[in-house]
Amino acid sequence: MRKNVILYYLLVLLVVMGAFAAMALNSYGVVLMSYATLGFGLLFLYELIFLLPKLTPTAGENMKMIGLELLTLSVWCLLYASRGLMISVPFGDEVPFVLLAVLFAGNVFSLLQTGRRVKGQPANYKIGLVSYFVSLILLVAAMYFKGATVMYISTAAVLCLVVFVLSGRRRVIIEGEETSAIQEALRFRNKSGIQLIGFGLIIAYSSLNALNLLPSLYFGAMPNGYSKVVSQQGRGNAMPDPKAFEEAYKRFVKGR
Repeated sequence: MRKNVILYYLLVLLVVMGAFAAMALNSYGVVLMSYATLGFGLLFLYELIFLLPKLTPTAGENMKMIGLELLTLSVWCLLYASRGLMISVPFGDEVPFVLLAVLFAGNVFSLLQTGRRVKGQPANYKIGLVSYFVSLILLVAAMYFKGATVMYISTAAVLCLVVFVLSGRRRVIIEGEETSAIQEALRFRNKSGIQLIGFGLIIAYSSLNALNLLPSLYFGAMPNGYSKVVSQQGRGNAMPDPKAFEEAYKRFVKGR
């Protein structure tokens, strides 16, 4: 499953490129992000069906939890890809939050399992791995909140990552082998690393956008405010006429 790491890096790069394109008011940006997210979902599904059954569990690994994680991440990515591609899916707004709860519970289980496994090991090694999972748990939890609460939780997650890096890079001897918490985290065959990167990017963007340091993503041929105008007009509120809004915007784009 580690052989797919290059594909994961490529898909993360496509998501980041799509996000910057969408922030620059390019309509293909969200489409690119959606197809990259679709790629993540299909890759998780491929690993679940074809690769996971061939793996031999190592000490401390729970293959059923890894399978549940792959299934949850696959469905979550496919749902969000369908949203970006304007494909209507039943319960498409509610199910992702249920899946996040599953991921949250799975990461708490991994934290408890790791805590038992590193009992009696050097403090730096123990603190590094525990802070790694705590940061991931905080990032997943932050997906349920908005506004200042997200920034508080994400700040705590970043502090845990700093602790992980500072403690995790120190070399220790475990069962006669020299290693470190960072090296151990890289060996994990679950998707905690992908979760950490993915949810970290989402929370980082949400926080910077809330602080007006990054623009909103552009979803179509008209500015993001256009959908708000249409929505308010449909409710009978005193808002500009959507057609007039569209014509004025097109004149603005043409420099007239």
